[in-house]
Amino acid sequence: MNNLKYAINEMVKKPLILILIILQTAIGTCILSPGILQSIKAYDLYTKSKNTLNRNDMYSISYSDSFRKEKNIDKDPDKGEKIFSLYKKLKTLNNGTVVSYNFSNIIIEKFTDKDKFYSNPTDKGKYVLNPIDSVQGKFSDIKALYVDNSYASNFPFNIENGRTLKKEDFDSEDVYPILLGADYKGIYKIGDEFEHFDYRNSMSLKKLKVVGILDRYQYMFDRSGIETLDDKVICPIQDIKSSENCNEKVMPWLSSINLITS
Repeated sequence: MNNLKYAINEMVKKPLILILIILQTAIGTCILSPGILQSIKAYDLYTKSKNTLNRNDMYSISYSDSFRKEKNIDKDPDKGEKIFSLYKKLKTLNNGTVVSYNFSNIIIEKFTDKDKFYSNPTDKGKYVLNPIDSVQGKFSDIKALYVDNSYASNFPFNIENGRTLKKEDFDSEDVYPILLGADYKGIYKIGDEFEHFDYRNSMSLKKLKVVGILDRYQYMFDRSGIETLDDKVICPIQDIKSSENCNEKVMPWLSSINLITS
């Protein structure tokens, strides 16, 4: 304590020393601050990564399109049954350790005009006009995340309002339940419904219904890094029930599957 008083008295008596100390502190802070900031960012990224994976390891699985061509799989009369059988085996492997998810877009009629939600915020990229001849209207092209039931079970979403996705949501055929990222809070609410052009499954108009809004600051892995969910629409990948016309449905699921281990 006496040493501190002595130092303060000396600085008061000798202002030049005080100025030099202040300058040294300022210069030292300028030199160290980029490193400190980078360390904070690195720790933040580590925390996000750790929380995102929920104490699991995840491995991406790829399938070879060239193998399909070499073996003439597309000409196999039993192709549908075989692909459906593969799908069922992977879905039930070790009680659901194969998960599928992908960042894409979702086409919704008369959605928000706020640029940050668009897949491509340029004027041309904002909208899709008449996706097919039988569908009329102006559709918003919005950032989306598609997840299957296994992913939602292994990596549950934190919900601020409403509820999260349930198993039966992945069987819904008429109305697809969706979750909205935290940035949508105050723009849309639980229960809002939208016309959606379902280009993945039915190539027709379907209904979307908001069942939950996420807590802020949730993230997910993509091959290019960590993605925020604040500006995304989370939509369930519908479970495939039969081998009839299943090829077009299985391939998008198969092309984005991952294996998780504890």
